[in-house]
Amino acid sequence: MLLHPIRNGRLRVDPAAVIAIAALFLPTRNLWCAAFVPAVPPSFRPSLPPSTTQIFSRNPNDGETVSQRRTRMEQVRSLQRSYYGGVDTETRTTFSRSPSPADFENMGKDFESDPHSHPTRIRNLPLWRVNWTELPGHQDVLNVHQWQYRHMFRTLLAGPKPWIFGHLYLEGGTKNLNSKEYSLGDKNSKAARVGTLMRVCDYTEVEEDGRMILAVQALDRFRVIRSTPSSSGPLSYNSATVELLPDREDLGRHAAGAPASLDAIGVAKAATAASAAEGSRWRPFEFRHVTVSACLSGVSGPIGLAGFDVDASAGPAPYDSRGMSPASRAGAAAVVAEEMNLWIKIDEMIRLLVRVNPRLRIRELLPPQIVGLLPTYTPDGHDWPEGFELVGYASVLGMEPGAQFVRVSTAAGKGSYPELRRARRLSYTVWFLLEKVGACGEGTDGPGRQEVLLMRDVADRLRAASEALKGHNGALRRVLEERWTNL
Repeated sequence: MLLHPIRNGRLRVDPAAVIAIAALFLPTRNLWCAAFVPAVPPSFRPSLPPSTTQIFSRNPNDGETVSQRRTRMEQVRSLQRSYYGGVDTETRTTFSRSPSPADFENMGKDFESDPHSHPTRIRNLPLWRVNWTELPGHQDVLNVHQWQYRHMFRTLLAGPKPWIFGHLYLEGGTKNLNSKEYSLGDKNSKAARVGTLMRVCDYTEVEEDGRMILAVQALDRFRVIRSTPSSSGPLSYNSATVELLPDREDLGRHAAGAPASLDAIGVAKAATAASAAEGSRWRPFEFRHVTVSACLSGVSGPIGLAGFDVDASAGPAPYDSRGMSPASRAGAAAVVAEEMNLWIKIDEMIRLLVRVNPRLRIRELLPPQIVGLLPTYTPDGHDWPEGFELVGYASVLGMEPGAQFVRVSTAAGKGSYPELRRARRLSYTVWFLLEKVGACGEGTDGPGRQEVLLMRDVADRLRAASEALKGHNGALRRVLEERWTNL
């Protein structure tokens, strides 16, 4: 609720919280209530039987002027700042600590005995549980209207940056938020426990009804370790301790650098810490800051995908890998092969779509955030097939003045962008394209977003996308064949 947490059996009450709750739930007409209850136009007021209490009998804000409304909203914001500025620091989201090179030497101990020291865990992560899934590399604008989530985000935004939260799929959405069947506290429930770490870039509030509009970006996958409600009551929401989930190829690559003295569990934890450290290193480059207005106007590109920040450079490498095992090299080679195969199918799809509808243009189909992931070279012994058009299109985009286009392989600042991270980004963002052209999602045989999120291998996600495109391209070829037959 809009109250401080219970401690030692005592509930600490904030006067501003009392005012806020009274304003939300009581039909009074005093000044404080007027500051919180938005004006309700007469046309929106329900027609109730005479026996029913008319809670909308008169709203003191109906006749206010623009100046009076501005003054009232300033009072509202002042009260909100007074309350949320005093939220207990122990309820704030915190990374346990930043991963470091020393984690290679210290990961042999049992972190379960001290979970707060684990470098890949995040405590008190507020959870936004809704009936859709967000994938890393994606970008969205959220319209927050539920009371408990307005409270959650105001609490989050009152704290220091980065403003991070967890996006977790909930079948049925808000109606199942308090259902025991989808309780995060019950390990046997139907609740999804693998979600996406999100960052709030910008936000604004709608004065008319108090809704919040947030520009957010999806960073990484996580798994819920343990969950607790923020409090009890109508404004409660879930928060959790979560653990980041790197891909298996990433773990294999970093495991090669672990000390020989570690056992298998220690090596796995060391590789997880190394993967998290690499993610922290590249994140400034991988996500360009955006504003709500830029997202809604389309200035930042398609609203569904995050862009790269060409002005940001990666931090210093936390440590160097000491070579890759044969199995790790084989895994990396498999990823590169699947990446190339997917690009060939994307190129084929674009050409087929243009043949089906000559009015279509590549830029209408293929977002620049995806084109920028096209490799600048091909593996030894391989080449792009004859007629492959995307290399030329990427070159054209790169020459356009003012274009929001970043070719990641050549624009990674001080470091060389790892090909595995490039393939990983494609393995998530390509589903935006597939949904756009109808190659996956509802009504198709392709996997849904939550299925994609649960895949632990980059190669598996790339392969699944290639299979979805294979079926889609086959359908497009049949359309063209039927046209030719009917001529």
